[in-house]
Amino acid sequence: AGVILAIATNIKILPGLFLLGLIFPIKKRFLAGILVGGTLCLAVPLSVWGLEKTWLYHREWYFLLFRDTQTEGLLDVATILGRLGFHHTKLWVLYPISIVSLTLFLTRRLNKNTSSWDGWMALGLCTLLLVNPRTESPTFVMGGPAYLFLLRHLLDKKGSRRTILLGVWCVGVFLITLCMNDIWPKFLWNPGPWRHANKTLGIFLLWTLSAFTWGTTWGTYMGDGGLGAGKQGVI
Repeated sequence: AGVILAIATNIKILPGLFLLGLIFPIKKRFLAGILVGGTLCLAVPLSVWGLEKTWLYHREWYFLLFRDTQTEGLLDVATILGRLGFHHTKLWVLYPISIVSLTLFLTRRLNKNTSSWDGWMALGLCTLLLVNPRTESPTFVMGGPAYLFLLRHLLDKKGSRRTILLGVWCVGVFLITLCMNDIWPKFLWNPGPWRHANKTLGIFLLWTLSAFTWGTTWGTYMGDGGLGAGKQGVI
């Protein structure tokens, strides 16, 4: 897993987010995998360009990433809300999303319910799409696994709660697919200024659903003798 995550992060830095939830509890094999994967990714450019050019290219790449975070976004949630007239949204939308997601990611180890992993994966994918200023239309391909993971997570719920949550899930998926003219009639997928906002708003709805269901599912600390060992339930 560490090798795969390291290579994926080298290709596209976004998967590095999942490191925050997987690094604890620390496992030597996982850390060794990250080291091996990172070494392999570094060895390739070193063998082609040498140390000096590899360092310069990585430095240039870093500054490009930094510049992108300072420019106007494309389809991230703060940019979309700003285009719809809700300006100065970073403080009350983007930062809370980042803080909540980070907190829930780091509490992954509190839950031993296997179904909760689906909600955790959906939360991570939705967070990447919402906070990344370089999110664009093709990037929403990550929405596919996000709402499939979330669906599997929600199907484990019971009774009327599951019905309500699945209803919200359907609304989110509908918004994400609204621009797909091979699925919906034209009068639906050409809704004026909302045309390029529906995907982001749909992902935001799925993120809210993921955060709620993950945050209200409580398990035990992983490992023997942890706080609350032997107890598991849902708030």
